Amino acid sequence: MQQYPSLLGLAGGVPVNAAFVICTEPAFEKKSVLLVRSIRKFGGTLSSAPVYSFSPRKDHAISNWAEAEFSRLGVEHSNVELNMRYTKHGVYNKPFVCAYTEHRIPSEHLIFLDSDQVIFNDPKALLIEDDYVAAVRPVNQANIGVSALVGGKNEKYWNELYQLCGVRTRSMVSPMLSDREIFAYFNTGMISIRRNSRAWSRWAANFERVMEMRLEPSEPYFIEQSVFAATVSSMNKPIALLPPNYNYPLPAHHALSDRLRIASFEEAVSIHYFRAFNDRNWFIFLEHLPHFDRQSERYDWLIQTLSELAL
Repeated sequence: MQQYPSLLGLAGGVPVNAAFVICTEPAFEKKSVLLVRSIRKFGGTLSSAPVYSFSPRKDHAISNWAEAEFSRLGVEHSNVELNMRYTKHGVYNKPFVCAYTEHRIPSEHLIFLDSDQVIFNDPKALLIEDDYVAAVRPVNQANIGVSALVGGKNEKYWNELYQLCGVRTRSMVSPMLSDREIFAYFNTGMISIRRNSRAWSRWAANFERVMEMRLEPSEPYFIEQSVFAATVSSMNKPIALLPPNYNYPLPAHHALSDRLRIASFEEAVSIHYFRAFNDRNWFIFLEHLPHFDRQSERYDWLIQTLSELAL
């Protein structure tokens, strides 16, 4: 695989050596293109950072159009088959792609992004110091998260997961949409690590062990996310919680507290829109965002780009 040279820029006077990692498959290739366009336009000190894209499941190669867009945007795309066994859910691609890049991309900072995101400002908080194992946001909803390790199925799952991953110190977080504290559980739509931590390799190894043991919570879709949380919790280093305007859950905009809600895309570092722009209903969705300023450069850019891409 072709290697980009390391990016040497400046972020707060500190040399930057960073790369973005994404997954791209035919079903969401336009979302990946939208994401990379936003990085190149609004990414600030990271706008020229290398972007590595992967289609890691067999028979999920992207179109010629997407290949051409990636070439124009300076994206290195690979169809190397990395997820051969656990193909039921696309999110299961993440640990394998991340572990692969950790050993092959020379950049000091590695940043994984879900493709259904848009970058609107310099994401410089992702450039964590070596003291931290990762930079992430808490999950938006508790879902399979728990506040105790005894009781129901998910409590039993987390207890066994902690034992498997070797978690000794337990910490708590509050989901974006709840004041209830749960054991550390993070959204894997945006993850920054230092490559020398090998956190992603540990994540992939633990994920495979969990799958082989058939250790499942009430909703198996969240296995990769919970295993990531347990993995970084076992590494005896602090985890940096990104500000709420990173990986901002746009579909939950109306339900967020005033303290967490943004009033404009100018305030967001990145938005995570999930399925909000599917089925070409994005214009209706955006027009009905409550308490939102639509008179901004970033709002206009998003409307124009979504119209062009026709997600």
